[in-house]
Amino acid sequence: MKTKWKRREIGIAYPAWFNRNGHKMQLQKINIARDKKELYIVGGSSALLSIKQFNRPSGRAWLIEWMLIKSITEKVNGQVVFDYDDLSAAFGLSNYSSDLGDWVIAEFGATSAQQGKYIRAKDYLNIPCAGTGQDGDPNISIELDIEIKDAIRQLLA
Repeated sequence: MKTKWKRREIGIAYPAWFNRNGHKMQLQKINIARDKKELYIVGGSSALLSIKQFNRPSGRAWLIEWMLIKSITEKVNGQVVFDYDDLSAAFGLSNYSSDLGDWVIAEFGATSAQQGKYIRAKDYLNIPCAGTGQDGDPNISIELDIEIKDAIRQLLA
């Protein structure tokens, strides 16, 4: 399926499943210590995504956690684990997708995807998957910029 695109007021197109608040997401902090690597991306006071490296028997992995604040009484959060290929592809450093991502790409239109983890079309990322693009979805949208991509490169190094 070809990606359905919406247009912002200023004419920039983005995927229909991408929440417009993803345009506000910015790199807040990166900590590259010898035994601890972590990165934080925020979208004002309403969204936070953290990426923390950890080791497991099969190798390095990254815990992706996000929180979306809907109101003073409502918030949504989630977490998923990425391996090297997932993190690299989700954040636009490669276009890797396994067989599990093929149907997501075919159904929603994307450059790269992994079922239950992420979907990305060009520099538009949703974690954990495609959504409606409306407020209230339990996923987080991030428009990837050079700063975010460079920070991911540092985490992967």
